[in-house]
Amino acid sequence: MKKIMVFICYLLASLNNIKINSFKFDLTYYLDLSGTSNKGLNIMVNLGMITTSRVIDYKKKQIFDTYDDYVENILK
Repeated sequence: MKKIMVFICYLLASLNNIKINSFKFDLTYYLDLSGTSNKGLNIMVNLGMITTSRVIDYKKKQIFDTYDDYVENILK
């Protein structure tokens, strides 16, 4: 069963449409937040399963910057 799930995930990750790219991003974001090392993430990137950790770092910075603006506007 594990092999079938890995194969299905690999098959889905190899598709390049918006839904799959969003899934790859969400999976990478989850793995990053759960403490997976960059080396572990890069292994999965090489398999084509997830996006790079650089993309996640950029997105986290965007979220942080947006959050600061949001809180500042609410406090005003």
